[in-house]
Amino acid sequence: LFRSVVPWKPAGETKPMWNIDKTLNVLSLSGFVVDPIKYVESYNENIFGNATIKSVEGRNELKQVWQRILTTMEKSQLQTPFSASVLSAAATSFSFGLDEKNDPANERHLLYKFIAYLKLVLSEETYNKYIPPDVSKESQNADGFEFGKPVWDFKYPESSFFLTETGLVGCSMSTSRPGDMVYVPLGSKYPFVLRPDGNRFLLRGFAYVHGIMHG
Repeated sequence: LFRSVVPWKPAGETKPMWNIDKTLNVLSLSGFVVDPIKYVESYNENIFGNATIKSVEGRNELKQVWQRILTTMEKSQLQTPFSASVLSAAATSFSFGLDEKNDPANERHLLYKFIAYLKLVLSEETYNKYIPPDVSKESQNADGFEFGKPVWDFKYPESSFFLTETGLVGCSMSTSRPGDMVYVPLGSKYPFVLRPDGNRFLLRGFAYVHGIMHG
């Protein structure tokens, strides 16, 4: 998380400051809190796998997963269909800012592939409720099967899609819940999700939060 090759710098040009108390099993980090998490929906990376998308059983599962996620976004954003900027934030967060080759991606291209993916997995009624016609038209030539890749056919841990109190959109490679904190350690490539636990915090995992990854 400190030496990754990705270009993210949520703490800007800072250097890591940390230490570990091996006796107490406590990691101390210097950094700053970004925002508390307000809305959360869990998902699994296998929702982007071709095997899931192409099977009848998989598509039925996907409809339920995305209905939950989109309903949660609606609770936070209140307006449907969603704007291109909201959909772009979601697309970039779900893919952790990376394309199907695991390289930093053009956000517009991610948006188009995300919309094409949703076109594959949602019912027409649900799709039309949440996706504006102009964004749908712009995305008509994108390949929905490329979104969220690379994904392999093995078991993934549960992940979380979340929105913070001020409306930031992100995803974490762990299960999160309302009240967890988005925290940026100095010198890190990714924010962390921390859970308050008395006078300490439990480290839940790393996250991608749209809008803060460049400092």
